[in-house]
Amino acid sequence: MSEEYRDKVIDAVIDTLRSILGEVTVQALEVFMKMNGTSLYSIYDEPDRVTNLLYVLFKSSARFLDDEIVKEVCLRLGHEYNCKVSLNDIINSIKYKQ
Repeated sequence: MSEEYRDKVIDAVIDTLRSILGEVTVQALEVFMKMNGTSLYSIYDEPDRVTNLLYVLFKSSARFLDDEIVKEVCLRLGHEYNCKVSLNDIINSIKYKQ
């Protein structure tokens, strides 16, 4: 995969996830938090909850992408949303929970 093509794929994935996150309503977040046994307010207390939300949104498409692209997307979004991202956990979960 060429460097230019790789960058375009990464940018497209990030733009898509960013638009999805922008569309997430308070009600949808509350449902997500209840499913994970936490409250909506814990997003602000525990940045890893944002990582979990990104993961849920991302995992369905990430299994079709190269590991390096997955890592780069996770790093960029993790930095943008100020959350820690366990890259190995995400990649392994995507590969083994298909």
